[in-house]
Amino acid sequence: MSAARAESVPDLTLALVTLMLVSVGLVLIYSTSAILDLGQYHDSYHFIERQALFLVLGMALALYLTRVSAEALKRAAGPAMGLALAGLVLVLVPHVGERIGGARRWIRLGPLALQASEMAKLALVFFLAERLSRGAGRDLEGRDWRSGLGAVLGVVGLGCVLALAEPDFGSMVVFAALGWVMLYCSGAPLWFLAAPLAAGLPAAALLILHSPYRLKRLEVFLHPWKDPQGAGFQIVHSMMAFGCGGLFGVGLGQGKQKLYYLPEPHTDFIFSTAGEEFGFVGCVLILGLFAVLLWRGFVVALRARDPFLKLLSVGITSLLGLQVVINLFVVLGLAPTKGAALPFLSYGGSSLLMNLAAVGVLLNVSRQPGTA
Repeated sequence: MSAARAESVPDLTLALVTLMLVSVGLVLIYSTSAILDLGQYHDSYHFIERQALFLVLGMALALYLTRVSAEALKRAAGPAMGLALAGLVLVLVPHVGERIGGARRWIRLGPLALQASEMAKLALVFFLAERLSRGAGRDLEGRDWRSGLGAVLGVVGLGCVLALAEPDFGSMVVFAALGWVMLYCSGAPLWFLAAPLAAGLPAAALLILHSPYRLKRLEVFLHPWKDPQGAGFQIVHSMMAFGCGGLFGVGLGQGKQKLYYLPEPHTDFIFSTAGEEFGFVGCVLILGLFAVLLWRGFVVALRARDPFLKLLSVGITSLLGLQVVINLFVVLGLAPTKGAALPFLSYGGSSLLMNLAAVGVLLNVSRQPGTA
């Protein structure tokens, strides 16, 4: 009876903290977008209604994924990666991929727009976990880390190239980082992992130096107050939002920077609005929720018996953590401005759908024998 109970009860802390983050996200999205909705769509509930729709879809997908067998998850890795790569190609096709803000990242399906790179990130984790766990014993022992290395590097490299073609520099960095982390966790030695870093940093520098808009972003990052009414407008108002919030914030709905000062306050810069309205204390509480989420994700990975599920949990938790860190670095002025959603908080259907699916998989792994 106790074994059956251990298999059927998922990590309730992980589930609860996810629900709390989603709830905070809905509150912030409404707070930041109601005025924008009223002015643009004559409906103050436009964005919150669309986010709620994806929340329902994401919850249903997460519940389904908590019940899928480990073998079914493993079998889905290859087809999911194939579909994800096809999606990254399709966004580059005129009249199929939708161009927004100078980049082709979305596929329009009726009233909904799906971001191919969001799906590709989760699919890549599945693919890498399946490939890198082949022939491994418990705790990933008894496996040659070079087995299947060509396929791993090929898929990661192709994903990076397709993301860069959109262009989506941030997703390219996430793809590369996921490959690096999961290779390390599967046993690849540091001398091997140092090689892509040594080659990647100069390549990234060349991409920045030979791209005027990336170079401009770097200049703004280094000197944001040099042009506060132009190129530095976004990050300057992000910093002002945090400064205005003080210790306890100005109060929910009372923020001023979201009123056409801070661009994209409901998406990439939603944490800036949280800083203004909830203050330092509110931001620390939100970061605490993310810390608990990542802690439980790594606990699930450490307790997993199956090497595939172990690597899958490590990859999913790393993916969520990478997205949180990238977004926070951008909104705090610690990295050049880059469109990057904050998981569970930012407005964006594709991001919410995939992140809830990722948590559903973690809850599935936490139900497996030996992970209770």
